[in-house]
Amino acid sequence: MRTGLIVAIVAVGLASIVFLPRDRSRLLPVHVPTASMEPAIMAGETVMIDTSAYDTVSPEIGDVVFFAWPVHPEIVLVKRCVGRPGDTVAVRGGTVFCNGAAVNEGMPARTPVEPVRSEVEATGSYGPYVVPQGSFFVAGDNVGSSRDSRHWGCVPAGLILGRVSRIDRSPYRARRGLPL
Repeated sequence: MRTGLIVAIVAVGLASIVFLPRDRSRLLPVHVPTASMEPAIMAGETVMIDTSAYDTVSPEIGDVVFFAWPVHPEIVLVKRCVGRPGDTVAVRGGTVFCNGAAVNEGMPARTPVEPVRSEVEATGSYGPYVVPQGSFFVAGDNVGSSRDSRHWGCVPAGLILGRVSRIDRSPYRARRGLPL
């Protein structure tokens, strides 16, 4: 009886050694220097990325994703997924719509931080645009200050590296640990 108990304890201990560190190592802290995701993520905050989040599933509408920028894949960005393959995305007056439903309703549309340089900023409108297969449409929550899929196209699925799970470090104490 005692031998069976010791074997069970050793087996549980080995399972912990094999599986627990592996799950923890899939979290990656990333500093967000810009205001494009405000108010969800404030400029200067550090977020935790779950790099295993999309191992078996695809991003959902509303997920905050971490990805390699299609224009320069050596640069990584954080934006919200607002369109999946086959979805129709449009922006009207600072509100993002996916298949006719508001995705970011109630989010403040802020003044652009850079001078107006395109029709998107000048009118606040974009689309409708059908997201191609194998790609995702991403946008910053701070629509007026975000450079995103409206400017450089959709993100291929292979460039999505993980999902933002929570705010890790913030100059605002109450925001530390806030889930996203």
